[in-house]
Formats: sequence, C-alpha cells, structure tokens
Amino acid sequence: MILMKILNSKWLYILIGVILIMVLIRVWNKEPKIKTKIEYIQRTDTITKVEIKEVPTKVYVYKSKTLKGKDSIVYVKEKDTNNLPIIKANQFTTFLNSNNATADLKITTTGELLDVQGVIHYKEKIKTIKEFKNNSGLFIYGQTNTRLDTYGVGLDYVIKNKIIIGAGVNYNTQFESTSVNFKVGIRVF
Repeated sequence: MILMKILNSKWLYILIGVILIMVLIRVWNKEPKIKTKIEYIQRTDTITKVEIKEVPTKVYVYKSKTLKGKDSIVYVKEKDTNNLPIIKANQFTTFLNSNNATADLKITTTGELLDVQGVIHYKEKIKTIKEFKNNSGLFIYGQTNTRLDTYGVGLDYVIKNKIIIGAGVNYNTQFESTSVNFKVGIRVF
C-alpha cells in the first residue's frame, strides 16, 4: 500500500527529474580552467665596469673554413704533429659588469678577433599570470523553517558565478500541501 502511494506520488517524478538534471549538468560541466601566460620582456643593459687580465695566456689555434664558408677555431697543443697551419694567439680573461648582469669571457686574438667564449650571469623575474575561469555548477539543497512544519528540496544552477537559476519543491505538513518554487538571481558585487 505504501509502495503504491509512493509510486503514484508526484514526489517520485520530481526526484527522478532532479537526478536526471544533475547527471546531465555534471556531464556538461568541466573543472575550472587555469591559463598561464609567460611574458618575455626585452631588456637593454649598460656596461659599467670592464676588467681585463693584464698578462694574456698564449694559446695555439687552427683556423679552418667550413663548407658553408664560416671560420672554425680549434684549440691545439703547442707542437701539433699534423703539420697544420697553427696560429699563436693571445687569450685574455675578461670580466664585464653591467647594471643587472655580469659576464666572464675569454677573448682570443692575434690583433684580429678569433674567438669569444664565456657566460653571462643575470637574474630576471619571469612574470606569470594565472587566470581562473569560473565554470557553472549545480547545487542541491534541503530546507525547513524554524517551526519544522515545512520541508523542501531543490536545485540551484550557478552560471559562471554570475547568474543563479533554481527550482525547489516544498511540503507543508500543517496544510498538507505541496508547492513548487522557482528563482532567478544575478550577482550584485
């Protein structure tokens, strides 16, 4: 008897409808998206200090042309047995200091610049921007009043954290009546 009363009740259909709506919205709704942007900023720096080691180091290099016409420098020992045209050069150890960077360089020259090697040290702040996209969401709620004579359940759907649409069903035990409520709201601030 009670089972037949529940099956004939409109509450069963409302509950099935609520569950179907929840499942459909959960399928359509995705997790919030996080986007990260990295900005590259072009910087120009001024050299403020240059230190060159006064006594250069003697080095021996073999200078050859590559297939594409560029020079290639190979450092060799003083006495190379391959009968290659070896060039005796001076190598200077250099330290450069600028406003925001330092450089340790080795400059190889015979009067003509042959090679520059080294590293530049600097600290640069990388600016990242994270954007959170507010996705929509479905909320289920239950309610009652302070006299405990009215009970209700409902669904609220929040669209992009800006608009809320909701529906609920209330049952009043005092008057033994059921009512359906709808609501629409907009974000104020």
